[in-house]
Amino acid sequence: MLLGIDCSAGAAAIALIGQSRIVERQRDMGRGHEGLLLGLIEDAAQEMQRPLTDLSAIGVGTGPGSFTGIRISVAASRGLGLALGIPVAGIDRFEALATTAQDGQPGAPVTVSLTTGRGATFSQSFEPGGTAVAPPQPAVGRDLGVIVNGRLAEHPTPSAALIARLAGRGCGTRPAAPLYLAPPDAVLPETQAPVLLD
Repeated sequence: MLLGIDCSAGAAAIALIGQSRIVERQRDMGRGHEGLLLGLIEDAAQEMQRPLTDLSAIGVGTGPGSFTGIRISVAASRGLGLALGIPVAGIDRFEALATTAQDGQPGAPVTVSLTTGRGATFSQSFEPGGTAVAPPQPAVGRDLGVIVNGRLAEHPTPSAALIARLAGRGCGTRPAAPLYLAPPDAVLPETQAPVLLD
């Protein structure tokens, strides 16, 4: 059985895939993933009528996307993987879209361009076979989507079920860690040396 988790788009989404059945759960929410995610997984396992100890791999969407959602889903997947002793594959959106495009056209080079929530565009190219040419790079222009053999293709948002399937196929070239395309806005407070009182 495979588990896919993705909170990168703001929603909490999971999918359990067995030999002949898929159970999916999704809740649209801006925050509160940490209080809901494990409950969704347990609920799906009960519907599947199989224990989580039957899991063989976990895939987690690593972004780009919601900063908090990604951190929560990555932490949950790594904790489950550690507890169950199974591999956890980090699947970023670039890789998921490129793999899907190359499944439809084997042997085709693919470039994936995505626009972040801040309006910046990044692209990443993949050789035939799915190997990334380089990490995602800043790109000029707006979101062009998925380019296969020089032509624009559809680029639906990867689902939790797709992420689970990719993990089962051994995809996931990056560790299960958030993919950040820009530094965080958070700034550490200035600290001053403590004042010693006589």
